[in-house]
Amino acid sequence: MGQKGFTAIELLFVVAITGILLAIAVPSFSDLIARQRIAGAASDLSSDLMLARMEASRRGGRVSVCASTDGATCGAASAWSTGWLVFVDTDGDGAHAVAEPIIKARAVETSSLQISEAAASASVSFQGTGRLNAARTWTVCVAGQTGRVLNARLTGAVTGYRTAAVCP
Repeated sequence: MGQKGFTAIELLFVVAITGILLAIAVPSFSDLIARQRIAGAASDLSSDLMLARMEASRRGGRVSVCASTDGATCGAASAWSTGWLVFVDTDGDGAHAVAEPIIKARAVETSSLQISEAAASASVSFQGTGRLNAARTWTVCVAGQTGRVLNARLTGAVTGYRTAAVCP
């Protein structure tokens, strides 16, 4: 007569091996998730900057991108980590007024992301030619990971690369 099922020793052995494999895999999976969040946020910011440039060229007028905490108004320079607005900047002040149409509002989905602008500026504006009013650099990172840097040049081109240093 053959054996049916598993013995308790065999079951404990399988559970122990599974536990060891999970202990090895979970930290690297967490790193993967953090890297993907960084890449996603950098991609979102880059694409929204390109949207602003395209809209400025298409409309022949100024379009700005500003840090925003609520998706309706511009916030302080430290607010890039919560989200940003792309809007038609009819008065050219870099701040969203009620009468200025919002092209896109973006909220950052996770609080672990840190997005900062090197010049501590709360907004950037594209002129009707697609050029920037000033070059800007953003750093997107999660503590303990290498982040991404986005450079927006005066020509309006946006480039990105990984940082060499680990984020604080």
